Amino acid sequence: MKAPKLTLCLLSVVAVGALAACGGSSSETSQGASKASETSQGASQTSAAEKEVTITWWNTYTPDPTPEDTSDDRNYAAYHYVEGVIKAFQTANPKITVNAVYKGNYANDYAGLASAVDSGLSTGDVPHIASTYGTYAIGWKDSLVDVTSHAEELYKDADFNKAYLDVEKQQYDGKFFSLPYSKSTDALMLNAEVMKAVGTAPAGENAGDYVAPIGPESKADYGQITSFEKLMEVAAQMKEDYPTIFTGRRDENNYIDACPVIYEDPANLFITLLESKGIPFVTADSNPVAATKFVDSAEAKELAVQLTKWNHQGLLATKNQFKMINSYSHEYPSTIFGQGKCFAILASTSGAPWMAADGYSVSWQKVPAYGDNGLAKSLSQGPSLAFFKKKDQAEVDAALKFYDFLTSKENSAALAAQTNYFPLRASSKEVDSIKPLIEAAKTPVTASSAYADKKNNYAGRVFEINDECMNGNNYFMSPVYSLAGKARAAVNNIITALFDDTTHTTDDQIKELVNNQFAAAKTSILG
Repeated sequence: MKAPKLTLCLLSVVAVGALAACGGSSSETSQGASKASETSQGASQTSAAEKEVTITWWNTYTPDPTPEDTSDDRNYAAYHYVEGVIKAFQTANPKITVNAVYKGNYANDYAGLASAVDSGLSTGDVPHIASTYGTYAIGWKDSLVDVTSHAEELYKDADFNKAYLDVEKQQYDGKFFSLPYSKSTDALMLNAEVMKAVGTAPAGENAGDYVAPIGPESKADYGQITSFEKLMEVAAQMKEDYPTIFTGRRDENNYIDACPVIYEDPANLFITLLESKGIPFVTADSNPVAATKFVDSAEAKELAVQLTKWNHQGLLATKNQFKMINSYSHEYPSTIFGQGKCFAILASTSGAPWMAADGYSVSWQKVPAYGDNGLAKSLSQGPSLAFFKKKDQAEVDAALKFYDFLTSKENSAALAAQTNYFPLRASSKEVDSIKPLIEAAKTPVTASSAYADKKNNYAGRVFEINDECMNGNNYFMSPVYSLAGKARAAVNNIITALFDDTTHTTDDQIKELVNNQFAAAKTSILG
């Protein structure tokens, strides 16, 4: 919910005994300890344990520009985590050198990394490991290691969370061309004081940019959010109870100022609700036309019409509809929330620390189902790791050995504690860095609670939501195929165009607009 450029953190703690101290690097592009000998081109195909090898990991962890200044380490938590974990790995495996290289960009880190891989495939300049998503990895399939056998071994490990393996497998029609690493999902975050306020009592406390809203005498407790429709009913009541906040104003660039509910990512909004309604976004079919069924689905178009109506009524918005704060990003929903211009956010759980602020508290729940009879679905997010084929099998072995080290009980816990990504292992919750967060979730917070108490409580609630999603079979990940990246981009464009439109106002006009946007999407995907 803050800049995608920054990796968020919760605590600057590292599992005792698992990692070496995290020292900063003066390099703008690489991480890791001193480099070991390069692999000889003529070396025999021996295992990684028997020869010196160097492996490269392309990731999206922005290097800390001022590593000697610890005051901003919160913004570069994953970078410093990787620095430490590489040092620890190389201490335990002195014949393996790991170079971690930032390959993202300010506009879209994962697209930037994917572009670098695409360019490198023609020259042979590709890493051993890449942090990525299936929509990109599928395009590199012929150059990737089929890691199905490694995944099957993880399935046998009772400690490894099988839900992450399951959704990974969903992407590739039963095989594995990537393995889970740092995972998150979307969650519903509500202004607890606004939800519970009755009558004219201030909903929260004035603090900083936050001004506690005061409703009319008729203001009632909004109750529980049991479905997405219920959320929209509450949004309509919020707009009625707080009219001076939700005026529907747009500036000269057509950006809005406030909205009761924000679903941060337009594509996640539509894809998640499609899944909740049982409408396939894309299917595992080698025929691109057959795989991209949503573009011709009457039900998908009906959903788009309804979302557009809610948006035009001023109830629901996405991040794209708010002002630009720099050349590549819109204002963050957490900022808008903190200014009292939004009372509900659906966004990544990895942004939990940014919700801990003065003036209000946040209640958390998983993304609600579309309807009372719908399925509550949560899109499994966060990067996976893909492994590239190499002439020297020892390099591939070393890359997979490093993956196993990254996903150990202690290291998975350390990453989770610092970044709010979910630990991949159940036993990680036994590690000292995670235990206090889980306990903190049991103690309710209020608007006046200390910042640290809120932050710890929210981190614990994030881990609870992860458990709820796993136990409820809520996680999903759409299959990927050759045009999957184009399909996701098309969905993003559909919702953005529909929500930005101000000229189509009647039901018939909105239906016509939706039909036109779906037709354009079909052309953009299939040509």
